[in-house]
Amino acid sequence: MIRFEVEYQINSAEWERSAQRRREAWAIPVVHAFLGDLNLGVADSRVFTSGLHTSIADFACQSAIRLGNGVPLSREGWVFEELDGARHINFMPADKLIQVTSDVSGSASLDVPANSVEIGLHAFLSKFARDVREWIPDAFEWKDLSELRRFA
Repeated sequence: MIRFEVEYQINSAEWERSAQRRREAWAIPVVHAFLGDLNLGVADSRVFTSGLHTSIADFACQSAIRLGNGVPLSREGWVFEELDGARHINFMPADKLIQVTSDVSGSASLDVPANSVEIGLHAFLSKFARDVREWIPDAFEWKDLSELRRFA
């Protein structure tokens, strides 16, 4: 089976900054916290050459909402759109494959079995939710992160 992976890297200073933001009423975690580099891929192929710098929480929450709607990606695609609308990652069905593309300059296109994409997104969500809980134990009290609770 082809293994689809969602990789992310958040440095410790950003984790600490995100923890501090938990105490600030104005902070929106999917915009103001958890900034890092995101990449998607299979084997030695990646969508982004050096990662997409974005809010990992934004990608995670939108992924959780999409997976939670009960409609397989193979039937209905999905577009991750950064909250500021700047960049997109497309997950579009093509037969039994999902074509993963982005509007970011220099990004690659991947064709991945639909079930591999869903398994990879679930694995990412579980790991990210565990990491969030480890760094910020009360993070899921943030309304904007509520979609991640079921993965923690």
